Amino acid sequence: MIYHILYTSKAVNPFDEFMMADLLNVCKKNNVGNKVSGMLLYREGIFLQLLEGEEKLVKELYKKIDKDERHKEVLGLAELQSEERIFGD
Repeated sequence: MIYHILYTSKAVNPFDEFMMADLLNVCKKNNVGNKVSGMLLYREGIFLQLLEGEEKLVKELYKKIDKDERHKEVLGLAELQSEERIFGD
């Protein structure tokens, strides 16, 4: 089973395209090693992210993300399990 968590948060400071590119590169590097996939959207100071993978690993990552000082008001929107990943790459 694949565990999914969807959350939203607000950036403490606005991200420009270079900051987002750096963030995505670090996320990709870290997530590949943990077999976590998903998607990250950002618009006008708001993040929306879906993480998916082994439940324990995704929950640990979510706790780490929750403590990240680059954003605030982290709000979990949904948790679910499925047979397949939504975002395989």
